[in-house]
Amino acid sequence: MKFYRLEHKETKGGVYRGSNSLNPSVDPSRHPLPHNDSKLVREGIDKIFKKYYDGSEDCYFDGCDYIFGFESADQYRSWFYRDEVLTSAKREGFALNLYETENFFCGNTQMVAEKETLVLVGECDIFSGELINCLKEKSAPKRSLKRKTK
Repeated sequence: MKFYRLEHKETKGGVYRGSNSLNPSVDPSRHPLPHNDSKLVREGIDKIFKKYYDGSEDCYFDGCDYIFGFESADQYRSWFYRDEVLTSAKREGFALNLYETENFFCGNTQMVAEKETLVLVGECDIFSGELINCLKEKSAPKRSLKRKTK
């Protein structure tokens, strides 16, 4: 399964976390937390994150084996819909990377994937989501999964 992620080129941190964080504005109706995305909840995400998330607004997923991204360029652009945010992200060293993964949860607005299953396919244009720098294509590593994937 494809997995798009906007992350810092050097640290691999996302736009909401760490010292390289852009902290773009968040609209809860467009940017729900995982436990507020009904499709992620149906997929069983609450069972994975209950050890990382205590329900408080200031609780983060530190030390988590999973990261956030998107299942398509369209879903990515629906989340990051303001070009000025993406212009700032690019200037600050962020890139839209495309991975393949076998262990994931797809939600209505975002996707969650297990870090160790990610295989980098290449870099995409930060605005269009089109692949611009393809590495040698590989498949995600074969391993037994904790849950059945789609």
